[in-house]
Amino acid sequence: MNDIFKYLLIALLAVSCVQREPSGVPEDGLVEVHILAPQVYGHQVGSPATKADGENVIGDIDDRLNKDLVPIIDLAEGTTLWLTYERRKTADGVEPKEYDAPVLKSYVVRSAGGGYQALYACAFSEVDGKLVVDADDASTTATPLYLKHDETYRFRMISPALPISQSDLSMHVDNGDSFCSSDQRYTQTSSVDTKIVAAASGVNYISMNPMIQQTARLRFTLKKGANVSSIVMMGDGVEISGIQDPYLHNVDGDNYNWSSMDSADTLVMRLGDKRAWVTLPGERFTTNADGDLVGDICILPTDARSNTVTILLNMAVNGVPTQYITTLNGMVFEHAKSYNMTFTVGLQNNIVVVNWQNVSWTDDI
Repeated sequence: MNDIFKYLLIALLAVSCVQREPSGVPEDGLVEVHILAPQVYGHQVGSPATKADGENVIGDIDDRLNKDLVPIIDLAEGTTLWLTYERRKTADGVEPKEYDAPVLKSYVVRSAGGGYQALYACAFSEVDGKLVVDADDASTTATPLYLKHDETYRFRMISPALPISQSDLSMHVDNGDSFCSSDQRYTQTSSVDTKIVAAASGVNYISMNPMIQQTARLRFTLKKGANVSSIVMMGDGVEISGIQDPYLHNVDGDNYNWSSMDSADTLVMRLGDKRAWVTLPGERFTTNADGDLVGDICILPTDARSNTVTILLNMAVNGVPTQYITTLNGMVFEHAKSYNMTFTVGLQNNIVVVNWQNVSWTDDI
């Protein structure tokens, strides 16, 4: 009987050892790849950012990334993403690096339980010459990503998954759009080469650098002053004019070439072309714990030092429809920064505007 138990124990140990051995390279040489849900450097709507005590947040974005002053946030449930992957054709250590043409795949952020977020491949289709994520099918898992074992790939992401051209992966970006992407300008947000290796689990998990917000945010806070009992935003809300025109990248006049790795193809601020305007509807304002009205809108990066940005507020003060107008001069709106305006509405002095200072994130302007 002791011998029987001994042989059974040996057999069980043999099985467990076999199960712990790597599964090896699949017969077809393809490995299932799961992209872990990335985070984002950027402005978080409805939540104040944090910074290290005593640190000065004024300065370029690269300095603030190095000092961990730019808030890093998770993507919201249901957020869509485009992923491109490019197989590296040259061997490791060989320069210059060469890659195959980028291949596009779409994902959606879903909760995997226990507060854990995951990316699930979802369907997309062609509409009017553009590839569009199927909103109705975003909750349906599509075919996972399979890549070649022992090959090196470069990954990039953009979110949300705006309509994109299949031919050159260009897309239209306008004022009012909020989006983030991988960005080669900063070490913390750049795409990196990753070698695909077959794992014992059969799945290769890839963690990417965070994306970074590519637009500037304008935040409006309206406070009740003397003799004001109520402020209600009207339908037109806030109208902002004198900001950057949509990015004119190619001959079609309205596309941003996301597939390019050149920093010159990012959303740049240009002199002139400040004829665009955008509206923050009144319905998008919320009331905070102090009873103030707060609304956010994103705009394209804008160098407005040579022109005036005009802000028109449409509100009902004590039930009376009223319009207020103010202008901003000498402003530069940078991507991944938030510019916060506080207005105190009083019947004696109408609108009192806090003096502007070119600061970011946690400080009011």
